[in-house]
Amino acid sequence: MNARLKMLNFITSIKKSPFWWLCAVIFLIALFIKLSSELLFGSELQKFDQTILTFIGQNIRSSSYNSLAVDLTAFGSPSVILVVTTISLFALFLLKDKIGAFYLVIMVSGGGIWTLLLKRYFDRNRPTTLSRLVEVKGQSFPSGHALSSTATYFAIALLICKYTSSQKISFFVLALAAIIVLLTSLSRLYLGVHYPSDVLSGIVFGLAWVIFVTEIFKFFSNQQQS
Repeated sequence: MNARLKMLNFITSIKKSPFWWLCAVIFLIALFIKLSSELLFGSELQKFDQTILTFIGQNIRSSSYNSLAVDLTAFGSPSVILVVTTISLFALFLLKDKIGAFYLVIMVSGGGIWTLLLKRYFDRNRPTTLSRLVEVKGQSFPSGHALSSTATYFAIALLICKYTSSQKISFFVLALAAIIVLLTSLSRLYLGVHYPSDVLSGIVFGLAWVIFVTEIFKFFSNQQQS
C-alpha cells in the first residue's frame, strides 16, 4: 500500500512539473525519428513490417471481418473527422468556449498538415504484402488515419475532461479515445494499406502534437489568469 501511495505521489509530482510535458514530447519525437531512420537506413524494420502483415493475412483475415474493418477505419477518414470536429465546434460555441474551439481547430488542422508534409518527405510506397481491401492513394508513411485520429479524438477527449471534475469520467473518455485510435490504426493493417511502422509512427507523432499544443494552450491560459 505504501509503495502504491509513493508511486501515485511520484506521478503527481511529475505532472506538476512545468517540464514533464516537454520531456514527453522530446521522447515521442525521438521515437518517431528512430522509426523513420530505420525506415530510411535499416532493414530490420522492413522485416518486422512484413512479418506482421504476413501474420495478419494468414491468421486473422476473414471475409466475415472485412466489413467491420472498413467501418472501423472510417473513424480516421477526413470526412468523419470533419463531421466530428464540426459537431464538437458547435458544442464549444454553445458553451462560449472560443479558446477551446481555437484549440480544436489547431489540433485537427495541424494533424492534417503534418500528415501531408511527412508523407511527402518520406515518400514510402504502400505495402504489397496483402491484397488491399479498399482503394487508397498517396504515400504510406506515416499513417494519416493514425495521426489524424490521435490528434482529433484525444483533443476532444481532453476538452471533455476540462468540463468534468469526475476522474472516472475523465478516465473513461480518454480510454475511449485510445480505443478508437487503436482500432482505427489496426484496421489499416488488416485492410493491407499500411505497414505496422506507419501506424505506430502516426500514433507517436500524433501524441507528441497533442501534448505540445495542449501544454502551450495551458501555459498561455495560465499567463492570462495570473
